[in-house]
Order: sequence, then structure tokens, then C-alpha cells
Amino acid sequence: MLAEAQRHLSETRLTTPKGNNALESYREVLKIEPNNQKAKTGLARIAKQYHVLAQRRFRNGAVQSAQTLIERGLHVVPDHRGLLILATQVQAQLERNSQEEAVEKLLTKAKHQATAQRFTYPAGDNAFETYQEILELDPRNTQATSGIKDIARYYIAIGQKVVAMGGFEPPTPSL
Repeated sequence: MLAEAQRHLSETRLTTPKGNNALESYREVLKIEPNNQKAKTGLARIAKQYHVLAQRRFRNGAVQSAQTLIERGLHVVPDHRGLLILATQVQAQLERNSQEEAVEKLLTKAKHQATAQRFTYPAGDNAFETYQEILELDPRNTQATSGIKDIARYYIAIGQKVVAMGGFEPPTPSL
């Protein structure tokens, strides 16, 4: 049974397919002989392989895939230090990706609102509020900052036209 487990491991049948993988074989050995060091080492090697595979996927930008591999590895060795550290890094990247996706959706929404000239009205559905929401998520977002400046320039231009047409009387200074 131990030889079968090692063969599965060498052929990268770590935890699948069911009934024909290294994990199940090593666990069968441990049921019969709970202190079998080769089986315990085999479990550690499975976790290490998952760690290596997950690192590679993470470096290549396949974050979801890396997370799946980490989960599989932690199923084998729940306290595997390398997998736990990588899990933290992957989770942080997933959160960043989620935030970036949210910002992109909001930028698209703000651009549509601006195109429809919903700059500051109606409340809850205007470009200015959407740009502010973006800046809450990403305070350095240059597109949102630029969008707010464009809105301000739009209103300044309207004000200048109104004054130029004589439609606005500036207050007279009182002495």
C-alpha cells in the first residue's frame, strides 16, 4: 500500500481521482500503522507539492486556481506553514482584484452618467456621487479625480456663459 501511495505521488495523483490517489493510500497506511513515518512524510510531500503548484499559479496570475490548490493542500496538512502564508497572500490579492473590479464597474457607470449629463442630479444616480464612491475605494484614482474636475469645469463654463450673456448680475458692493 505504501508503494502504491508513492507511485500515486510520483505520478501527481495527489488527492484525485477518488479511490486512486496518494492521499487516500497514505491514510490507509496510517489507519493500519498510525505512526508510520513514511506515510506521514508522504502527506507532508503532498502538501508541499500543492504549495509549489499554488505558488506557480499565483505568480502567473491564476489566483483562483492557486486558492483551490491551497485548499487541497491544507486539507492534507492543515497547519502547513507555507500554504498558510500563501493563503494569506492569495486572499489579499483576491480582495484587491475584487476592489479593482468594483472600481472599473463604477467608472463605467460614472462615464454613462456623465454622457447622459447626469453630473450632480438626480441624487443617488449621478456622476459626481459615483466618482466620490470610487475615491472612497481608491483615493488615488486619477480617472475619478479627473471626472470630478470635468464636472466642475462644465459648471464653471455654464456660469461664464450666463454672465457673458448678461443673465447674471453680480452683487454690488455696499459701502
